[in-house]
Amino acid sequence: MDLFGAPVLGDHRMWADDRLHLNTEGHRQIAEAVWQAIGLPATYDWREPLPPPVLPGWRSRRGADLRFARQHLAPWIGRRLTGRSSGDGRSPKRAELLPLALPVRGADDAPDARSAPGG
Repeated sequence: MDLFGAPVLGDHRMWADDRLHLNTEGHRQIAEAVWQAIGLPATYDWREPLPPPVLPGWRSRRGADLRFARQHLAPWIGRRLTGRSSGDGRSPKRAELLPLALPVRGADDAPDARSAPGG
C-alpha cells in the first residue's frame, strides 16, 4: 500500500490527539484502502477528502496545540534526553514464548484452530 500521497491522510481529523497514531476514522480509511487494493468491491472512495471541517477559532487551536505539547511532546522530549523509552518499566504482554498457532484448512476450507506442527 502506498499511502504517502493520499491527501485524505493530511486531514487532522484522521489522527489521534498524539498526532502520531490514526484514530477510528483514520483506521476506517486505511482499511477501505487495503480492501480495495486486494481487489474487493469499494464501499466508498477512500481517496475523497472529508467534508470541509468547521474550524475552531485561533484561540481554541492554540489551546489544542498547548495540550498536545504538554501531554505528548514534552514527555517524548524528556524521554529522548534521558535515554528512556515509553516502554521502560512495563511488563510484556506475553512474557512466555509459545508456539505459533496457524490456521489449518479443513475439508470445507474453513480455518481450523489446531496449532502448527510441533506445537
